[in-house]
Amino acid sequence: MAEGGFDIHLGSFADGYLALKIALKRGFCYAPKVGATWCVSRDSVSRKTAVAIDKARSILDTVTRQVASDPAFPAW
Repeated sequence: MAEGGFDIHLGSFADGYLALKIALKRGFCYAPKVGATWCVSRDSVSRKTAVAIDKARSILDTVTRQVASDPAFPAW
């Protein structure tokens, strides 16, 4: 919550965006053991977004703008 929680405008990218933002601001490291698993099921929001081209493009545009405007993300 300290980093803003899930942004509903980012749709199926909200969780990934927040995870990256936390890693960039709080730090991260490589650990040779599985700490989390990311699964995409057939009926997931991610899968439904990916196959709806117009919706996927719209959300990707939103994510791109959000990353560009968030100082936690490097300009490069």
